[in-house]
Amino acid sequence: MERRVLWKKKTELVSYFGLALMAVLFPLGSLLNDEGNALMSIKASFSNIANMLLDWNDAHDDNFYSWHGVFCDNVSLSVPSLNLSNLNLGGEILPAIRDLGNLEYIDL
Repeated sequence: MERRVLWKKKTELVSYFGLALMAVLFPLGSLLNDEGNALMSIKASFSNIANMLLDWNDAHDDNFYSWHGVFCDNVSLSVPSLNLSNLNLGGEILPAIRDLGNLEYIDL
């Protein structure tokens, strides 16, 4: 009887560990943080005629530091600079730009 109880507890522990591991490896929803979501909002506000921002896609790459025109500060892991010049973009920059808290420079 005691052996059966121990086996059940071990099985439950392994099940909980498996669920926790799946939650870490396969999170629900977007992996982007606030800055990544701000960049996606900014992208949505542009008419991207030449498709220059195709890599700005959380399904394609949740590491927005590798996106075209986005420069990252490797210490703070934030976006201090955007270079969107010569990309043939039209539209307005949304207030979501404020969510890029460390943005110091933007080239349009």
